[in-house]
Amino acid sequence: MPICLAASLAADSAARDAFAKMTAQQQDAIIFRARAVRSRDELFHLVSGMYR
Repeated sequence: MPICLAASLAADSAARDAFAKMTAQQQDAIIFRARAVRSRDELFHLVSGMYR
């Protein structure tokens, strides 16, 4: 897991809970997308999109 995703999940309990409830396949997709993130804004949208 990319460190930026881990840090974002640690800071956002709603995203952490949403991630924990995902299937392994869904988690892998989020991790794959996080590896392609190039800005904080992109990461914010990825993480907040997990529970919105």
